[in-house]
Amino acid sequence: MRNIVFVGPHGVGKSFMGRALSQMLHYCFVDLDQLIEQYVGRDRRDIVSYFGISTFRSIETQLLKNLCTLSRTVIALGGGSCLCEENRFWIGRLGSVIYFHIEKDDLLHRWMRNNYWPLACPKRDFFDLYYHDRVSTCRELNCIEVQVDNAFLFSVHHIQEIIMDHFLA
Repeated sequence: MRNIVFVGPHGVGKSFMGRALSQMLHYCFVDLDQLIEQYVGRDRRDIVSYFGISTFRSIETQLLKNLCTLSRTVIALGGGSCLCEENRFWIGRLGSVIYFHIEKDDLLHRWMRNNYWPLACPKRDFFDLYYHDRVSTCRELNCIEVQVDNAFLFSVHHIQEIIMDHFLA
């Protein structure tokens, strides 16, 4: 059985939905950001601060390659995983990809509400570029796009229906 891979910008709900869906389907669950932290033994922010973003992305690419050996796993990728062309190559080999799309204003609202900004967007001034980069690179993947917003929180059952309709039928 193929893996199910969630992509999209930081804060869109990939890890939350991945955990819930993996339980529902009796799949394993992997959060790539957590895997990177375990591999290095440091928090993501520390990894980037100490080693730099290029080292972080290099580790991310290596772990993506390693994940290709898995099956029956829901994999939540980090918000910037799609930025690297080599990563997009490996993401396409991981399994069936679902892109969680959120409108720019809804994403900004989530970040402001939670007072948590991702490493790649330390200031609001960078938000438009951050958003555009993530949306355009995620859409380069062969994926199913699921719309997420702040008014309607998508449900595990809705995602399961999409997966059953498109991937497991």
